[in-house]
Amino acid sequence: MEPRLKIQLELISGPYLVARIDSGDRDWLGRIGRCDSELVSVTKARDEISLVVEDSEQNLAAFAGLSEIEPDWRAFRVVGPLAFDLVGIIADLTKVLAAAEIPVFCLSTFLTDYILVKAQHVTNATEQLRNADYSVMITP
Repeated sequence: MEPRLKIQLELISGPYLVARIDSGDRDWLGRIGRCDSELVSVTKARDEISLVVEDSEQNLAAFAGLSEIEPDWRAFRVVGPLAFDLVGIIADLTKVLAAAEIPVFCLSTFLTDYILVKAQHVTNATEQLRNADYSVMITP
């Protein structure tokens, strides 16, 4: 078995919310610029638009009328940049968290990956990841 690539994670400030934007909402793109958040992710698929953004009054006001909101998420950022030819990073991280029965929401950007866990699981997730030999930094 090959040795695991030494991956460093950073628990970034938060909390975050994961939300669904009504697919009929034509103004969502214009509101992205009003978001105040270290991480903002919008994914548009055929039948849905999903938003990940810091859970703040300002951001909730910018996206008033969201269809559904899942609050209280925290985000672990894989310290990158990551090369596109790396394999198994998300698989290994989620395997560790799944073994501890911690639900996740994953997303990727051009440079790195993010694993979101509910705030109630962040202490256990941090412990499990450290026990699996991941370095986890906590950003104030």
